Amino acid sequence: MDLGRRANFTSSQVYKLIKKGRGGAEFSASGMTYIKEKALETKLGRGLSTDAYSQAISWGFLMEAYVYNHILPLNYRHVKNRRFHKEISNWCGIPDYEIPDIFISEIKCYQLKRFAEYSLALEKRDIELLRDSFPEEYWQVISNASINNVSHVEMLSFCPNNKQLDEVRHLITETDFLEKNNFQPWQYRYIEEKKNWRLPCLPETSEIKPLTRFKFEVPTEDLKFLESRIRLANDVLGQTLQEL
Repeated sequence: MDLGRRANFTSSQVYKLIKKGRGGAEFSASGMTYIKEKALETKLGRGLSTDAYSQAISWGFLMEAYVYNHILPLNYRHVKNRRFHKEISNWCGIPDYEIPDIFISEIKCYQLKRFAEYSLALEKRDIELLRDSFPEEYWQVISNASINNVSHVEMLSFCPNNKQLDEVRHLITETDFLEKNNFQPWQYRYIEEKKNWRLPCLPETSEIKPLTRFKFEVPTEDLKFLESRIRLANDVLGQTLQEL
């Protein structure tokens, strides 16, 4: 169980706190639900999630490790520990990669439809487009930029081609790659058993490349806006706790 998530607003979920609600409400219905969940976790003393397994989730973790070990430059660091904001309480996150004190990097290894949509959006290198069309991914990197006090971020999208998937299959069957990354072998048996075409994998004819990267300077107005929303969410969290 990841205790860091308990009763804290996390980078992967802060997008829920962005929109205001109807009738002048400070938060949307999903935002208020998220805040109430944090209040319930405070009362429970644990997170609500039981972290159910799925192939899509396990695939994402495996590809994240593969990209780090076999594609990214050596000056990248794979981040594994949750970090907390130094000035704003109840706010934490874990960037996927970083070059310390320079920028943080978030990778998404989606199934094919979402991969294609996200990669094509990143290729346009349009911050406004990402903010509007991919708010979950966009606000996650802005959140981790604030937590890690960096001014630049990088958004990545990855899906292996046939050659890379064959390499991944070799790593999980013939080496200690899974053990080194603290992965359970049973979670990846499906990769051994399935043909490439039955897995998220790009053919040689694909017009979308396996790895798409977009690095940019964090817009100051977005950074300040998100920080103000987290402060406000903390105020509402305190009120909600009093009402429970």
